[in-house]
Amino acid sequence: MFSFLAGFDKILVTGPQRSGTTICAKMIAGDLGYGHIDEVVFGAYDFNFVFKTITGKDKVVLQCPCHCVDIHKLGDRSDVAVVVMLRDRASIVASQDRIGWTVAYEPAELARYGINKATPGLRISDVKYANWYGWQKAKVCNPFELEYSTLRDHPLWLDKEKRVGFESKQTKVS
Repeated sequence: MFSFLAGFDKILVTGPQRSGTTICAKMIAGDLGYGHIDEVVFGAYDFNFVFKTITGKDKVVLQCPCHCVDIHKLGDRSDVAVVVMLRDRASIVASQDRIGWTVAYEPAELARYGINKATPGLRISDVKYANWYGWQKAKVCNPFELEYSTLRDHPLWLDKEKRVGFESKQTKVS
């Protein structure tokens, strides 16, 4: 399913939180036989780790929605693919609200984009997509976009009603 990414040794999967970055990164890594690193491993605000990882020799997929704000810093890195997950706003917002993400983390994410004042109706997903389409996509050498709904065709996909005992990142609790 992800053979179009096989030519890249480093793949960043980003986008709004709750857009499918976790499962997508795992699917890509599994299909291509690459290592997988979730942003909880390196810290949501440590873009230096991302830079160090993409200069390493290992083939790796990094899941990092918190670094959507930084992806343009990759500039002309022709060896890195940036995959932005696309999911409809209503589904993202419903998922964020279900796990309490909106109240706990959204203000901090908005602040990373310079938005420090509450704006009624504004969500971080709106800001991330506006930045991506407005200017970031043009600054990334290898931009790709994946619709969340297309992941349903992958063998690792679980329908919503079968996601029982899952953590907030939609991965099974061991």
